[in-house]
Amino acid sequence: MATKPTKPFSLKTQPGFSTIAMFCFALLYLPIVTLVVYAFNAGPSVA
Repeated sequence: MATKPTKPFSLKTQPGFSTIAMFCFALLYLPIVTLVVYAFNAGPSVA
C-alpha cells in the first residue's frame, strides 16, 4: 500500500501565528522603546 507523501510542517501556516508573533515582538521591543524615549527626554526628571 502506497502512502501519500506528507508535506513538511510549516509553523507559518498555523492559524494565529502572525498575531502571536507580532504580540511577542511588541512585548520584546516595548522596554527598549521606552528606554530610548526617556533617554532623549529634554526634562531633568523621568517622574
